[in-house]
Amino acid sequence: MCPTPVSPCSACGAFTVLHRDNLYPVTLVAAVLDCVLRLDQQPTAAPSPPWSQLANLIEQVPDTGKELDQCKAQAHALSGLIQRNWLGPFDQLCLSCGVIAFAEDDGQVDAVETDTPPQA
Repeated sequence: MCPTPVSPCSACGAFTVLHRDNLYPVTLVAAVLDCVLRLDQQPTAAPSPPWSQLANLIEQVPDTGKELDQCKAQAHALSGLIQRNWLGPFDQLCLSCGVIAFAEDDGQVDAVETDTPPQA
């Protein structure tokens, strides 16, 4: 995967800008986390402090390898939904302030997406 330089939001300065070129890697992380959480669905007897189950979640991560194809399909579908329903014709969305914008033309060549699966 080629790293894409991240620039801050032009409105609020936050680095929480979701760019069209980075959608698939971001949604793949979300899909893997979803898989880990589904694998860890265990009833707890008593309420526990926040993050006390983190070790259990970390132990589930290797098991996601069996579900990787499903995670990739889920990520591909989610990135398509985000492109269609959130971004539309725009290229980036700030998750902090909600500003949507077209990519700034700074003379750089667009990043090549190497981990994006082919469009169905």
